[in-house]
Amino acid sequence: MKRPRLILDFDGTLTDCRRRQVVVARVIGRAFGIDIDPDRFWGMKRTGYSTLRIFSAFGIPDGDAKSMSDLWVLQIEGLPWLAYDRLWDGIRDDLLMVKLRGWEIVLLSARRSVCRLRWQLETLGLSGLLDRTIVVDPGQAVAKKAEALKKWIPNVYIGDSEADLMAAKMAGVQFIGVVCGQRSREFLARLVEDESQVLKENTRAAIFEALCMAG
Repeated sequence: MKRPRLILDFDGTLTDCRRRQVVVARVIGRAFGIDIDPDRFWGMKRTGYSTLRIFSAFGIPDGDAKSMSDLWVLQIEGLPWLAYDRLWDGIRDDLLMVKLRGWEIVLLSARRSVCRLRWQLETLGLSGLLDRTIVVDPGQAVAKKAEALKKWIPNVYIGDSEADLMAAKMAGVQFIGVVCGQRSREFLARLVEDESQVLKENTRAAIFEALCMAG
């Protein structure tokens, strides 16, 4: 009998990445002589603003905003910053429960550095719970995630962004979005079109919903 398969996004879905993203933005802001308010930065990020648009919204001239945004992208996967990420409460236990029920667990992440992601998975104690890790180019996140979803055909895909939702739609797979991560409920709700796209408050609730959907 074919094992049921759960595919999950990483940043914002399994981890709380707020502190990392905010700290990197503030450090870059200080280098340019600008104080980046952390709550405002994260609030705009959760409503769908790109990092470039957020910096511009702080009144930073276009040239500097573009330089800051490019620097943010270069720094955001640096090892010192990745150490700020924390697993959402109960994630390891939840994934272990899924595995004990006979499910295959696959991680699908848009990252530039495969090595640094693997380091992070090992540091957070997730490596032994994953059957497979798939890493795609962040610059083509939607298309490449959709391609992976079509290949591996999960029972459910869990993610936290519009890229995850759109990839699931393109692949024709069931999607559960979590609204505790990089996008808010209000933002994601505007993109939901039918019953194949469900929103949950957190990843723990999403995992339980996935198990229920599979019976």
